[in-house]
Amino acid sequence: HHTCIRVSRSNPAYGLVEGIMRGHTPWALRRTHPIKKPETDANKRAARFTRLIGDLAIRCESLAAETGCWLFLGVHHPSASLPPIHYGSPKL
Repeated sequence: HHTCIRVSRSNPAYGLVEGIMRGHTPWALRRTHPIKKPETDANKRAARFTRLIGDLAIRCESLAAETGCWLFLGVHHPSASLPPIHYGSPKL
């Protein structure tokens, strides 16, 4: 016998994105997929960071171009030997 969990607005299947705000107010943004467990191998972790940040930067550029929004992205990996990566939309 197993218990069924009813997914709803107040009980999202994969939880809420942590740390996202609208101004000074937390934004209850539901995750669309589960968060993967952290990679234990440092080299694989760094390679995954490089691959995923490229995907994110491309999506940011598209979002800014398609909507005219003001967008800034800044990221840095704790074990990086290179400077932080950042993107600023043309509207900034």
